[in-house]
Amino acid sequence: MSAATGDAVQAGAVGQSARTAVSAGGPITGRGAGTIIIDDPLKATAGQSDVERDHVNDWFDQNVLQRLDDKVTGAIILVIQRLHENDLTGHLLAKGGWTHLKLAAGAEEDEVHQLPDGRTIRRAVGEALHPAREPADVLAQIQREIGSYNFAGQYQQEPAPREGGLVRADWFPRQSSDGVSFELVAQSWDTAHKTGEHNDWSVCTTWGRTSDNRYFLLDVHRAKLVFPDLIARCRALYQRHRPHIVLVEDGANGTSLIQALRHEGQVPVRAVRPEGDKETRLILLTGVIESGQVILPPAAPWIDEFLLEITRFPRARHDDQVDSFTQGLNWIWRRTVHAFW
Repeated sequence: MSAATGDAVQAGAVGQSARTAVSAGGPITGRGAGTIIIDDPLKATAGQSDVERDHVNDWFDQNVLQRLDDKVTGAIILVIQRLHENDLTGHLLAKGGWTHLKLAAGAEEDEVHQLPDGRTIRRAVGEALHPAREPADVLAQIQREIGSYNFAGQYQQEPAPREGGLVRADWFPRQSSDGVSFELVAQSWDTAHKTGEHNDWSVCTTWGRTSDNRYFLLDVHRAKLVFPDLIARCRALYQRHRPHIVLVEDGANGTSLIQALRHEGQVPVRAVRPEGDKETRLILLTGVIESGQVILPPAAPWIDEFLLEITRFPRARHDDQVDSFTQGLNWIWRRTVHAFW
């Protein structure tokens, strides 16, 4: 197993010059092959989804493994970028019996590879895999852009363990927003379903985007609110910060809040439907966070609780601040003030 890109399963029939290609998860019942090549069965955006990973792993166990015409001389080759500890590579390595060829973009230790024709390939620690296409300085830039978590899996073939958390507290620079000019200000609401002791909170994060693409987290407001109080709090926070837009997740209490605010016509509300699961939404933003573009104030009463939750996610007891954070940052990161207007 090694790392590359693609999404097809190809099967060549024994004794024939033929090839059949299907998408990963597609029907191959009744077809046999001497060699089966599986090329990146998971999209990068699906790698953090338990459902998507389990679907591919089950498809392999129940369909692909039995398709070899000769179980002794036949071969299955998996070419994949690592997206999760339990992606198809991790799934098969846990079972055992596979030859694992790991090709990291940058060597993390001195490597020696013995080829079948007798040649020996050596690579020193830090040496790029293909310096003509991706030299070390280019790899370093890619790591800064996509974040260490994504780079570890997709380029180094070492998916970071979930237990370590996805975001570190020292990735957030501290700076006062006093005197800073913002091109766009947005608020992001994640509303709780219930207000019981053990339920999540309703959270509003307020964001400011500068012309040089820095994202200031200006405020985090967190409370357990019954619906009438939720509407009143939304109005009050809008009046306090005067954002250009108020984002509300379109679901449960959020849907009712959107309808109430639109009826009043005082708050510029926009319904948002999140894409992907909670972990995926944060992982897609780790690059911009790790690069130091997301800035916290030097001091605020909400900072300790916010950092505790986001650095422990997904193991934290609550994730409401993370939900509001990813919704707001994703929206404001993808838009300029010109695109908004």
